[in-house]
Amino acid sequence: MYERWPFPAFWTRDVELYQHIDVPMHLLFLGVTKTTVKRIMDWTKVQGNNTAFLRFAKGILDSVAKLKLDWCVALELTGPNFGGWVSENYLAIARLSRWFFSKLPNLKNDPPYEEPKRPYTTWNATELKGWLHTRGLS
Repeated sequence: MYERWPFPAFWTRDVELYQHIDVPMHLLFLGVTKTTVKRIMDWTKVQGNNTAFLRFAKGILDSVAKLKLDWCVALELTGPNFGGWVSENYLAIARLSRWFFSKLPNLKNDPPYEEPKRPYTTWNATELKGWLHTRGLS
């Protein structure tokens, strides 16, 4: 049915963890940090303040990026897909997270959806998505 993996685990070989620094980097920053930030973004959507969160995040991360710190390379947080982010960017948000996410309770709710007054055939994508979202549709 299944065959046993023919290679022994690295802890049974004479190999130290520091020789494989990319493993904890990928697991912690591309795995744990990315998932945590995504879940926080999902939570802000449920709370109705995702737009305020993204606006807040842009200001903070842009300010940190302007400092050009080689140990904290921040990129703009544009949405849940993290376009262009690599390990060092997730490391930056992990380093900033305690301070960064402490501001979440102070965010103001997004303005309530208002249906456009013109015919629906002239609505843009944002207006159509808003209409669907208010009705609980994807």
